Amino acid sequence: MRTSYHAGQFAYVLGQIQNKKPTCIVHITADIGGRSRSQILVLRNGGIVYAGLSTPDNVTFVKALGKKLNRPMVKTAVNFALPKLTNKNSTRELLELIIRLRILKWEEIESLVFDQVVQTFEQILPHAGEYWLEEQVTFDLTHAESGRGLSWLKIKQEIEQRQQGWQSFSPLIPSMNAIPRLQQDALARVTDISVLQQLQQQVDGMRSLVEIADMLNKDPLKLGRSYLTWAQAGWISCDHAPQRFQDTTNGVVAKSNPINRESSVAATKTKLPLILSVDDSQIVQITIKRMLSDRYEVMLCSNAIAALNILNTNQVDLLLLDVTMPDIDGLEFCETIREMPQFKKLPIIMVTAKDSIIDKFRGFVAGSNQYLYKPIEPEKLLEMISLYIKS
Repeated sequence: MRTSYHAGQFAYVLGQIQNKKPTCIVHITADIGGRSRSQILVLRNGGIVYAGLSTPDNVTFVKALGKKLNRPMVKTAVNFALPKLTNKNSTRELLELIIRLRILKWEEIESLVFDQVVQTFEQILPHAGEYWLEEQVTFDLTHAESGRGLSWLKIKQEIEQRQQGWQSFSPLIPSMNAIPRLQQDALARVTDISVLQQLQQQVDGMRSLVEIADMLNKDPLKLGRSYLTWAQAGWISCDHAPQRFQDTTNGVVAKSNPINRESSVAATKTKLPLILSVDDSQIVQITIKRMLSDRYEVMLCSNAIAALNILNTNQVDLLLLDVTMPDIDGLEFCETIREMPQFKKLPIIMVTAKDSIIDKFRGFVAGSNQYLYKPIEPEKLLEMISLYIKS
């Protein structure tokens, strides 16, 4: 049953839930200026053990830890440890085995999870919303050798310190939910190539700082410091108002709210099938959008982390997935989402420049439905999509 709460009340609501010492997943949808944002919070015996966009399986979670801590051996250690688990789905047992191998430590695992929990609460605590409880929990993460939860007092103290940081960005960055927009001729005035690339890839007039941070898998506050510098230089401005924008360099019109598909549907009164295209080439993305936008709603992103965020917050009908991506390659990402029950039947078309039988075989083993070669032919693309989406 979904229960609503008013702005600023969620901390009280959480306290009431924790008093019953449940083991559950709290599903939260916050209303942030008309934009909905969904998060989950995992409790074990009333203690906070995890928070984020969704609940990962044990392998995905541990590999993500290894990547964040720059421990390439974690992937090998997971493959070594899995056959030894008495419970193949246990996150706690898998972590204990890898800690025995001295590849990870409880202290650094807890520190990473603590930071993620703080950032999750920071985003939802000030706002109204609704929640519901899921009592069947397979994600059995706990912290330290004692298997405890995180300290709510320390979480609140950290949030208070971060709020002071956000306040120091005002008025140029009014909040973490501010939407950055490029100022006129901004790109022509930027001389640092790395900054220019970041502005081109991140600032589209649609995404808020929090959504950009999700896409990049970064701390919103740390990202906000970079945006403050850019705002001070006059390259960007920030406000809260989502709007349609016109990309005059390529003629592509993007929707104002890529996360809340229902608002887009209500606005157009036409519910088009949603296709997500994941490719780090801007030229390819523009081409795909032009090919499909008259028949489908198209969302674009350039990496696996952003793609997973979109998949978890939108009802995607088909995924176009590039094999070569900067963080996780398309084959590995395909394998990962195929392990998630909600995506087992999602149609996936791999897009690649590699035209070989071996590469095609690898794509099908990873879980793709079709293989499409670059350069993309519009007729072939539409033909493949029509196999899974009936117009």
